Amino acid sequence: CDWSSDVCSSDLIGTALRRATVPGALHPAAVLAWPLRGNEPPNDLACAVRWFAAGPDSWLGRELQRRGRPQIQVTVRAPWPDPPGIGMLMIEATDPGGGAQTLADEILALCKSTTPKEPRPGELAKVHGSLLADWQRQSGGGAGAARRMAMDLLLQPANVAQVRPPIDLDYPKLPLMLQQILDGNPVLVEWRNP
Repeated sequence: CDWSSDVCSSDLIGTALRRATVPGALHPAAVLAWPLRGNEPPNDLACAVRWFAAGPDSWLGRELQRRGRPQIQVTVRAPWPDPPGIGMLMIEATDPGGGAQTLADEILALCKSTTPKEPRPGELAKVHGSLLADWQRQSGGGAGAARRMAMDLLLQPANVAQVRPPIDLDYPKLPLMLQQILDGNPVLVEWRNP
């Protein structure tokens, strides 16, 4: 596949907006990125994507392990790149254990809206707790919060700076918000053995 084609596989027409394959990988790897709409509440987005694809214990990590990828490594960033701008939801996955060369297709299939993505009881609260801990670590008290507010105001003058921790999340709406993003057309780059 090369960048001049819109898609590289006829069965993925309408699924991947742009797709490229890089040959010569030691093990299967893929990067998928979906454009964000731009109206996602930042804390809701952070909680939803961390639950969905941050590490082997995430929803996506568990599903890939269940499908025979016990060593899967999954990371997620959203928004990426950091503001300003709308950004993307970007998932990176690597299978150092080898396995089938279909990692990108497996992730695409799992991201389709026909695959239910429901958090187990308490999962979103646990992720939210880790976000609160991150916020406390990064803010470093009053002076740290003031520095962060100044940075946010300089980088995103149109947005309201957040000077308090991310405490108010609407858990029931998070899976729907995530699915609306994943229903878009991603850019996909995969690494395969020849």
